[in-house]
Parts: sequence; structure tokens; C-alpha cells
Amino acid sequence: MEKYIDLSYTIKDEMPVYPDDKEVKLYQSKFFKKDGYNYSILETGMHAGTHIDMPSHILENDISVDKMPVEKFVGHGCLLDVRDESI
Repeated sequence: MEKYIDLSYTIKDEMPVYPDDKEVKLYQSKFFKKDGYNYSILETGMHAGTHIDMPSHILENDISVDKMPVEKFVGHGCLLDVRDESI
């Protein structure tokens, strides 16, 4: 049986973004006790957290992630622990 590991980041307020990109804002704007329901707002750019740069991001074409088969995003990998390495 194969093992799948989800490598995506959790979306959260002030999560890391690409340098000079607008920071992620995730906040609750409606509260059950006051408004009768809970509601949150997410403001983010396209380079926050886990994302895929598609050809349509930098080329004039219509290839977007929704047109690609999910099998393109599953594969073999390896884990490298470089936390203690210098740049």
C-alpha cells in the first residue's frame, strides 16, 4: 500500500508569503453571540502558502490548474532535513 503525505501548509493569519507580497489576513468578522452566525474573511495574494505556479501565471495561454489531471500532482519524493545547514 502506498503512503501519501500532504505537503500543503495550513492557511492562517500572517502565514509566510513570497518576499514583497501582501501578507495573508484571516480574521473573524461576524460572531454568533452578536450576529447570530460566525463568518471569517480571508485576504491573500497568489503566492501565499502552498501553491502551484502554472504556465498561465507567466505565459499568455489558458493552461490553468483546474485543467490538469490530479495525477500530475502525485509522485515519489524524499525528505531532506536542512534545518541546521547554513545558507
